[in-house]
This record gives sequence, C-alpha cells and structure tokens, in this order.
Amino acid sequence: MSEERLMILRLLEQGKISEVEAEQLLDALGDIEYDQAKQEASSSFNYSQVNLSKDEDDEHNHYYKEKQHYNPNKNKDFEEIFDSLGKKFEGLGEHLEGKMDVFGEQFGKKMMDLGSIFANKSISFAEKIIDVVEKAVDSDTFINVDLFSPVMVYEEVLEKKLEDNSHLSLQFESYNGNISIHKWNEPTIKVTAHISAKEGKYDSANPIFTLNEDNNSIYFYPRPLEGAGVKLKVEVPEGLYNLIKAQTTNGSISAENLNCNRLLLQTKNGSIKINNIHTQENTSCTTTNGKIVVEKCKAENLLAATKNGRISIENSTIKRIEGLTSNSKITVIDIAYNLLQSLSLKTTNSKIEVIGTVPENTGFSLEANTTQGNINIGIPVAYSENIKTYSNHRVHGKTSNFDKCETIANIKAYTTNSNIYLF
Repeated sequence: MSEERLMILRLLEQGKISEVEAEQLLDALGDIEYDQAKQEASSSFNYSQVNLSKDEDDEHNHYYKEKQHYNPNKNKDFEEIFDSLGKKFEGLGEHLEGKMDVFGEQFGKKMMDLGSIFANKSISFAEKIIDVVEKAVDSDTFINVDLFSPVMVYEEVLEKKLEDNSHLSLQFESYNGNISIHKWNEPTIKVTAHISAKEGKYDSANPIFTLNEDNNSIYFYPRPLEGAGVKLKVEVPEGLYNLIKAQTTNGSISAENLNCNRLLLQTKNGSIKINNIHTQENTSCTTTNGKIVVEKCKAENLLAATKNGRISIENSTIKRIEGLTSNSKITVIDIAYNLLQSLSLKTTNSKIEVIGTVPENTGFSLEANTTQGNINIGIPVAYSENIKTYSNHRVHGKTSNFDKCETIANIKAYTTNSNIYLF
C-alpha cells in the first residue's frame, strides 16, 4: 500500500476527514497510480510492441506497488507528505517533455494527450488533499500530541497599555496553533493565549507566556512546552505601527483592519488570510501547505509565497506583487491595475488567472510561459513572440496602446501542465 493511501486512512482514523472525503481521495489516487503505471511501462518498452491494456498494466502496477516500502513506524508530518506529492507532480512535466523531445512531433502529440490526462488527475488529487489539510489545520489548534491522551485547555492573558504606538514594533509568536490579530478601541494590547496540553503537563502557577520590551519593540512569546499547542487572539489599539510580525507553526494566521509600515506573517502547515490591511512599505505572507488570501489591502510591495496551496489576491491596491506556489492555482481579481507596476506569478501543475477591467491609459508588457497548456489573453496585444508547440506555449508582447499610456506595468506568469488566463 502506498504512503499516500496510508496517509489518507490515517486522516480518516483521526477524524480529520469524513468517510465520503476519504473515498473520494482514494478514488482519485487510484486513477493516478494506474496512469503512473502506464507511464512507467511506456518508458521501459518499445511503444510499437506494447499493448497498454488494463489487464497487462495490473501486473506492472502490482510490481510498482511491491517496489514501494512503507515503514509504519516512520513519523511523517504534512510537509513531508506534500513534498513527496509535489516532487511527483513537478517531475511529471519534465519527464514528458524529455520524451517528447526524443521522439518526433507526431509521437509527442500523443504523449501530450496522455500527459495532460495524467496531470489533470494529479492536480485533482492534489487539490482535494490540500483542501482536506487546510480544513484540518484551520478548524482549530493542530497539536502534535497523542490523540488518545486527555488534553486540557488553559488560558493566559497578557496586557500592555500604550501611551504612544507610533514607530512601535509588535512581534507575536506561537506554535502548533492559530494566531488572529485585529484592531480594537482600547488603548491596550491584549493577548489571549489558549494552551492545549496533556493533563499534568501545564502548571498554572508557572505561565508559559512572556512579554519583553526593548526600546520601541514589544515581543510576546511562549516558552516551549512538550506536546502543547498555543492559540493566540491578539487585539491592538488603532494606530500606525512600524512593524507587526506574527509567526507560528501548524496553524493559520489571520489579520484585519491594521495599519503599519511593514507586516510579516509566517507559518507552516496553515493558511494566511489578511483583510483591510494598509502597509506603507512591505507585506510578506509565507507558509507551506496552506493557502494565502489577500483582500482589500494596500501596500507598496506584496510577497505571497506558499507551497501546495492556492493564492488569491482580490480588490487590493498594491504596486508590486510576487506570488509563488506549487501544485495549486493563483488568482488575481479586480486589483488597481492603473497603479500596478509589476505582477510576477509562478506555480506548477495548476492555472493562473488575472481577472479585471484594464483602465484606459494603462499598458502592460507581458511575458508568459506554460507547458502542456495554453495562454489566453483577452486584451489586444502586439506580440514580439508567440510560439506554441506540442509541449510548450510561450508569449512575449505589449498591449497595443503601450507606447501611448501614462501608466505601464510588467506582468509575468509561469506554470506547467495548465493554462494561463490574462484578462
């Protein structure tokens, strides 16, 4: 049995997915394993002499499964599982391209058809499993503890009254839990920590949270507690802060209605969601195995970087945007294109969409590339390059009104095994 199947069954056993979701995931994975067996068989034999029937593939698929070794005692977290899946998906396009280059145009076309089917099934499975994990880590605190041991929840509250919050830097740290940050009308920073730990591990007489002050910085952080998870609710007074930084693991981060020079959010195995955030300089959102959602935000620069999670940027005013992910889609909808200077988007095995109305007197230079997919541009473009082969579609160009526009921006979009849609 493959590691991916065991992982799905483990999620079902732990109650993190339903029986229906488990059945859907196993069905999708079954399609992938069957097509992968075909692909491996086709790379080992003469295509003119091989009959790729399902009966013959069953024998090869059995051999393929026998070759996989699984150690049930090996502890793998979500990131390791997705690293394995990501490498399989990303390697698909490179493998198919290599085969197509060796064989001729006609055979390459056949391989492209097979590759597209296989890639679509892989993407479908990846999106399903990513959605399941996102629900698991976003629903509440995710804790690396024995699920059969009693877990207690304790509360600690720290407060700090502010006389002046201008040029002030705030840093909040947690582990194995979510962090939410929002504005409130009190002149006090309030941090409410919910600590989940095995019975007997937490001592209420010895709080784990500490507040440190250094010049214009205030730092809230917990000491390590074995097998515990810490979920933070942070309330801050209105004002322009120099820096707001939040960092956790195995949990999501959400922030809304904040005003600062810089916003830095970092997690692992969790999503990041920001709404109505105004930064005078940089906004940075980085995670793995989780989505990034940006709505109604203003910034000079935005970095949205994840792995195995989608990126969505909507109704925002940002001059420079960089979006990086893998095995999931990137969507940009109705941003202020007349104020945009650069937009760089890169993913693998999924589509890129840039949607919205382009204002008059706004021009774009465009650069896009995909393998096993198409590039669709819905505005007039003067192409300096528009090359489409059986395995690749590459575009360079400028909007027809580029030289006459008052505002210009550079747009770059790259993916594999899927399509790119620009306007």
